[in-house]
Amino acid sequence: MQRRQGFVFSLDAFVSFSLIVIAIQSMVIMASVPSGYWHGLLQAENLAKDTLHVVSSTMVSSGVTVVGQASERIMAGTNFSSGDNIIIMTNRLIPRPYSYAYNYYDLGTHQWVLLYNASDPNFNPDPADPHYNVTFHRVSASSQMLVLDYSSPVIRPQSPYCNVYCHGWDPATHTYRAPQDCVETPCTAMPASTFQTGNLTFGLLRLTVWG
Repeated sequence: MQRRQGFVFSLDAFVSFSLIVIAIQSMVIMASVPSGYWHGLLQAENLAKDTLHVVSSTMVSSGVTVVGQASERIMAGTNFSSGDNIIIMTNRLIPRPYSYAYNYYDLGTHQWVLLYNASDPNFNPDPADPHYNVTFHRVSASSQMLVLDYSSPVIRPQSPYCNVYCHGWDPATHTYRAPQDCVETPCTAMPASTFQTGNLTFGLLRLTVWG
């Protein structure tokens, strides 16, 4: 009788121990499954994508967007500052507890260049900024866009004549005709066009959001 009771007690203890082990393993697996961070990851991805769309479509002047205003510095690999329009707008679009960084990939040199890191005191010296000193915890997502700029500007050609009327332009009919008398300004034709196309540079601007 005592042996039978001892056997039942040992079996109950084994079952209880097995249930405890299974419960602990389940908790560990549930805590490590990436799907637990799905909503945060989706939000970080949407923030990166939407922010790039806004800064690339918002005009700061006639025909110039926020990204277009910063394109010369982007192509040169020059760091952004906290006072740049692209950083001011990005700070307003990306809320706490997320932070962000801008990188540029030069397709000519095949290298990534860090332009700005909102969590790095070397770029962002303001401790009151909500993005200041925010490290990666759970999620990180990026979005990229192609940027273009002239590394050397286009040089427009000059008219081969001193006066457009000498070239036979008729403002009434908007056509050219053989000029008759052109005595207002001496006209001297240039031997060849001075038009220069310039040099176009392009690369990828990447915005990474983490939290």
